[in-house]
Amino acid sequence: MITPDPQRPSRLADTLIAVVLAAAFGAPILVGVGGLVGWALHPMLGVLAAACTVVGMSILLYRHLRRKRHGLLVLFEVLVLAVLPCWGLAYSHFMGQAECSVSSCQVGETAFRPLAEPEVLGLLALMLLHDARRAARLDDAGELVLLEDQDRSRWDTARVEEGRAMLERALPLRKPGPYQLQAAIASLHLEPETDWPQIAALYERLALLTPSPVVELNRAVAVAMADGPEHGLALIDGIEGLDGYLHLHSARADLLRRLGRGREAAEAYDRALALASQPAERAFLERRLVEVRSSA
Repeated sequence: MITPDPQRPSRLADTLIAVVLAAAFGAPILVGVGGLVGWALHPMLGVLAAACTVVGMSILLYRHLRRKRHGLLVLFEVLVLAVLPCWGLAYSHFMGQAECSVSSCQVGETAFRPLAEPEVLGLLALMLLHDARRAARLDDAGELVLLEDQDRSRWDTARVEEGRAMLERALPLRKPGPYQLQAAIASLHLEPETDWPQIAALYERLALLTPSPVVELNRAVAVAMADGPEHGLALIDGIEGLDGYLHLHSARADLLRRLGRGREAAEAYDRALALASQPAERAFLERRLVEVRSSA
């Protein structure tokens, strides 16, 4: 004789709630909010806001399913993790634009903070740690200030502590992922003395999880700082697929400058300038170009 499962009705109800919420809220919000915000501000920010709004309104459902220990919770968490790369990409795109950067960070925190998923916590930590340096990235004249030259007194220490606390929540869960590694790298950059060998090692591990020429470029810069510019330059010159990427040429130019190869550095700065669109980036590159040409 089969004993009726007393949980069956509630599980069926939970499933129906999920379907109804997805149908009722998902598509209209994605189109409506995304379209309105995208039209008013920027298409990518509109998509970000729409995605995070859908997730935010689904947090109640998430908590309900977690209380019930429902099997649908796994599917929900998978869907949330699928949204993370879009959110991270949008934040990276807007990181140099103060208002949009703050907005995307705040929306992400509101939507995702209740989820105790390691990679969610990792991305939140990464955003908080990057955002902590926002006030120091530009000087009073609006020119770009490199991390090594930033005024640390302008860093938001509360943001730094919050980001590190978020990372400390993620690491004991023992599910390492790319966002946690990037957050760990961002945290090391905020130390009084930068541990470049450790940063290079973390980028090497990140390259195993998410192979990409951009990760290799970041690792090359860390190697240059740890072992010398000639080692980093050799790695950069071996990277393929980034000829149209501003930061490859600016990083290469900086290493050539450090090596005293002024003519080659000037050529690399020229190439970077041709790709730069932000006024602060252009001003910085133009200043460096004048410096290397005068010393060549």
